[in-house]
Amino acid sequence: MKIALAVIVIPEDTAVMVLCVMEFACAGMWVKAGALGRALTLSPVGADPEVVVQLPEHDQSFCESLDGHWALRGRQVVIEGGLVAAEVEIVRVEVTFAESLMLEPDSPPTEQTIARATEIGKVAEYLANQGLAKLLDHLRARGQFWLGLSMQAPDLLNGPEIYDDSPARRHILGNATLRPIIVGASDEAVDHLQLDLAAAAVAADESPAIEDRILADARNLAMFGSAETLRHAVLLAAMASELRIKATLREVAKPDQAGLVELLFESPRDFSMAISGLLNKPFKLITGACLKDDSPGLWKRVERLFTTRNKIVHAGRIFSIAELQDAIKAANELAVYLESFRNAAAERRALASSGMTSTSLDGSAT
Repeated sequence: MKIALAVIVIPEDTAVMVLCVMEFACAGMWVKAGALGRALTLSPVGADPEVVVQLPEHDQSFCESLDGHWALRGRQVVIEGGLVAAEVEIVRVEVTFAESLMLEPDSPPTEQTIARATEIGKVAEYLANQGLAKLLDHLRARGQFWLGLSMQAPDLLNGPEIYDDSPARRHILGNATLRPIIVGASDEAVDHLQLDLAAAAVAADESPAIEDRILADARNLAMFGSAETLRHAVLLAAMASELRIKATLREVAKPDQAGLVELLFESPRDFSMAISGLLNKPFKLITGACLKDDSPGLWKRVERLFTTRNKIVHAGRIFSIAELQDAIKAANELAVYLESFRNAAAERRALASSGMTSTSLDGSAT
């Protein structure tokens, strides 16, 4: 890693810090127009170092560091002359350290200073990489599964460029090498609220639910389209769906139903209950609704998802690409269906904690 240090004199009462700037490739990250240019803090309040992700405001953002490479791709959604969403190509990450690398005037940097600058650069790159990977993980779980596998490291395009806190600060330029084009879907573009929630989750050291991460991995693998990769993706999709069904039942169950739910999970053979069967009578008993009644077509496809998984694991069965793709789509549609019940349960708990009454999942007052 190359380090360039500026020899600058600043007043003693000036606050000093070291700022490390990097640009990362985030091809395929779709963002609503109102969220462009947003700065997202990924570290807890008052943390040192502080990690901030800067989204590009326009297509030429950060071009001074990247030799003219555009921060936004040409793929944009424009309705009636107004920008609705855009695919982000590059984001900037700034890591700030509450210390100084200032040197004595007219003195060359010492070996100790160079060693410390190198150490800071390595730490900054690690923190930026991990923070951005976690942010992308939350966006993947929110629908943009094409952004890579869980906690996949983003590609560093430039930096770290190290600045000292002064008006005359200087930096070094890195080499920009863009990653291959990744085609995402504009209808999964995130808005400023979703970005803020994802950034806050990173700052709080919270990860997406494991079922969301596994399903995003399955959908990512499914993009490659080969039969063998799709078999792998179906196994992940079925695992994610089982975790999601059980997590949903735990979340929506009332206190007096919790014991029954755990009994079903711990002694499935005693109740002859397949995983998909949990979506039928047990789900209806707890929520007043069930997938078989609400969406018979999806119910059958979810059953096929689990039977497909079992036949792959236990019999090495070969399925067509269309069958495997539909199984993964069924897992995603199931996730959407169950999310409404989890959101309603969360709202019910929030109202209960505030002492207010609400309408339960089966329509009765609680």
